[in-house]
Amino acid sequence: MLLFSLDTRELLKVVTWPFLILITLNVSAQSVGINDDGIAPPSTINVEIDFNKAGDATTKTWLLIDGDVITASQTANLTGIDINLGDGAFSSTATNIGLNVDVSGLSGGTNYAGIFMGGSVGIGTNPTANVDLELGGDGKFRILSTTDLNTPATGKGLELYYLNITDRAYINSVDQSASLYKGLSLNASAVTAPQGKVGIGFDGVVTNSLEIGTSGTTGDQIIDVMSRGDAAIWLLADPDNNSVGNAYLRLSQDNTAVQALLGTVQTAGQDPQGNAYTSTVANATLLGTLDANALQL
Repeated sequence: MLLFSLDTRELLKVVTWPFLILITLNVSAQSVGINDDGIAPPSTINVEIDFNKAGDATTKTWLLIDGDVITASQTANLTGIDINLGDGAFSSTATNIGLNVDVSGLSGGTNYAGIFMGGSVGIGTNPTANVDLELGGDGKFRILSTTDLNTPATGKGLELYYLNITDRAYINSVDQSASLYKGLSLNASAVTAPQGKVGIGFDGVVTNSLEIGTSGTTGDQIIDVMSRGDAAIWLLADPDNNSVGNAYLRLSQDNTAVQALLGTVQTAGQDPQGNAYTSTVANATLLGTLDANALQL
């Protein structure tokens, strides 16, 4: 049995036994409510869907838009949902949100804020063909983590995240299923780190511009420089000839038990590090040892 009651000043009631669905209609405020409590939506909401259902083993969908073009080929643009807040060119000094999805209140199970299948996503632009996600405008992209991140247990991919507990960002090329890190290629004319330092082979605190390995590293740390042309390592100190500085190599073994120096000397009576060293002359090259160790040539 289906009953209709229409009063544009009050309620439109649709009663289908044994279920009760109340559609509230307030013409003056342009509000429509679909709910199970018979309460009209507040004046700040134009369309409200509000109801409660008992949990069971049946799949549920709150809102379904299922459209098909079946009689002819579609030759014009087709849009499933169009949210346009700027159509009236209104002025607002508040925070304006086109779409707000919040699943943070759910507990248990696997929760997704959104799933996009079979297409591309453009933010601030129409995405280019064969690009899954494209950023337009100023092109800024940021990942924030307010809590420590639990990494996925399975799968291969590129992970980008920031951890508060370490106060640093991470880029992982990883196979979580095999617990192995994979290769990462950077194709660019130049890679720079103007505000930071680089550490290779460890996850500790980097104190110098470039550090390779740590005292806990068990494998060999070897630098190979290969070229069909010149292969060189150039140490350049005091490039403007306006300060005190030397270019040198310091070699250490057994921590600091055996040490040697090879470098330039700018000040007589000093080694390349600026420490006292007997018989050195200014603007010379020193090949020497530290701590009275022997030097063999």
